[in-house]
Amino acid sequence: MRTDIFGLAPRQHDMFGVPQETFDVPMTEAEIRTELREAVALLRRSDTMPWSTALTLRVITMFPDIATKLPTEEAAELVEAFTAEIKRLRREAA
Repeated sequence: MRTDIFGLAPRQHDMFGVPQETFDVPMTEAEIRTELREAVALLRRSDTMPWSTALTLRVITMFPDIATKLPTEEAAELVEAFTAEIKRLRREAA
């Protein structure tokens, strides 16, 4: 079983509630693209930060690095959109 792009998806448990030992499978470019776009879309729909402070810091740190797995121009556009939405939500929170 794989986790989501930020490593946040819980591991699947067997029918007795015991976590199963599984190997993570690397995400494809299409899956990375989808998850990054979903993160940006979530931010755009939000009036407040949708994640806890710790999770927000984790996503802010990881997003640009993960985006490097995409073509350069696409990665730059996604990072720019992500950064703009983070800034917007921080302004609204102030």
